[in-house]
Amino acid sequence: MVVTVTDQTTVKESILAKIRAVELPAAPHPLSDGLLADAIEFTDSVATFVHSAETVGACVHQCISQQVSEIWEEICKTHGPGLTAHVSIDGLVDNDLKEDGPHSAAELVVFGTSGALGVAENGAIWVSDEKIHHRVSLCLTQHLVLVIYAKSIVSNMHQAYAELQNVREDYGVFISGPSKTADIEQSLVIGAHGARTLDIIIVEE
Repeated sequence: MVVTVTDQTTVKESILAKIRAVELPAAPHPLSDGLLADAIEFTDSVATFVHSAETVGACVHQCISQQVSEIWEEICKTHGPGLTAHVSIDGLVDNDLKEDGPHSAAELVVFGTSGALGVAENGAIWVSDEKIHHRVSLCLTQHLVLVIYAKSIVSNMHQAYAELQNVREDYGVFISGPSKTADIEQSLVIGAHGARTLDIIIVEE
């Protein structure tokens, strides 16, 4: 590609203009082209989700909505004294870190929030920062708690992305299990660069 630069433009702007001028052929949306034909389906997506989540190191609790606060308190007690916070969890009073800056999340021992949907095939949960004041809380807390409704669990990532097609959020992430790495001598270390543990509360209605 030959780029001609004038006095009124920069090399960068000229290159970007050339790229924008390229017309690519139209391509059908993957979901309309039979991509889901071979996607894995589970007869019991909740049971499969539990197995997948536990396989990657999460601790799963199944309960009804009235028991969420009891399980939350037990988790906080298990992980010992320290700063705890949670947000957008039904049945709990919101005490998220509102007033302090994001650096205050570095002192978190337990942080909890709710996920929008879960994926049975890999135990992943989609979490956005729609109601979280400091999204770094998801990474800086020592112990992370995610609450999800059983009816929001889908079988595979194809279905998950289809559900998220119309979601417009500034930030969202799939979380599967506590942080881990096996880069060094292929030895698995859990809690290497994020939350040391992940507790998942599945709420049955």
